[in-house]
Amino acid sequence: MRIIITGASGQVGRALQQVLSEQGLNVLPTPRFDVADHAIVPQLSALSPELVIHCAAMTNVDGCATDPDTAFKVNAFGAIHRTAAAERDDQINRGIFAGELRPAFDML
Repeated sequence: MRIIITGASGQVGRALQQVLSEQGLNVLPTPRFDVADHAIVPQLSALSPELVIHCAAMTNVDGCATDPDTAFKVNAFGAIHRTAAAERDDQINRGIFAGELRPAFDML
């Protein structure tokens, strides 16, 4: 199975990448994506993953408080764009979202 982890350079993404690799799973080298940008949709599809694990997020609490627009774009649209990539590409047949959607939608 070909696996991509968005946010692979973050704390959770790095740990997950290590565990999955130790289990012998095929974790693809993942470029840094701007998950807030819709351009991630064709970029993800081009890598032909079978599973996308979405760990990318803006987690700096103070940064989110001082720049809520960016926090919303990264944290909400990141999940939306990951889902759009899966819907566009028949090969991406599984996805895992590592987070909770409720706080993002409370901002609407």
